[in-house]
Amino acid sequence: IEDLNKVATLKGAQPGDVLILIGETKGHLGASLYARKILGLDGEDAGPPPPVDLETERKNADFVRTLIEQGLVNAVHDVSDGGIACAAAEMALASGVGVEFIEELVFDFFEILFSEDQNRVLLAARSEKLESIRAVAARSGVDVIETRGSFGGSGIKLSEHSDTTIPLSSLREAHEGWLPTYMSKVD
Repeated sequence: IEDLNKVATLKGAQPGDVLILIGETKGHLGASLYARKILGLDGEDAGPPPPVDLETERKNADFVRTLIEQGLVNAVHDVSDGGIACAAAEMALASGVGVEFIEELVFDFFEILFSEDQNRVLLAARSEKLESIRAVAARSGVDVIETRGSFGGSGIKLSEHSDTTIPLSSLREAHEGWLPTYMSKVD
């Protein structure tokens, strides 16, 4: 990193930022956290991991580095275990700012939120920078999926049409409190 002022981590999301997904979602749930923890599948029953395309991985990484260098994004996080739902929750927890997903863009609720397709990155950026981000994407040959939500509030809302919001305080307690809870049960 040549200039330490040009860094974006998962904790930079600001209220009013839009949540942008870079990379293609194909809905790959094989060998995913969702398959293992929610569906209770293990080993071969959980299915194969998603295929990896190193050329696309490199292209997307170069694109994200360009966005950071140009100061176009506030936060960046890779999509891995748990899909975009978990990655966005991690960004929200790190930033202390809630996130609400846009339901209309969800082709299959579970596949879009929990799939672990490779070569995907979440970004938090000001909406007025979307045009510049799309222009850099076009020059870089990268597909930018439209915004998937927005940052604001104090919880995670999986659908703009739902009244259910998971408070960040509850997520933080579950995320940070699991080890003390576990250890208190060990004799």
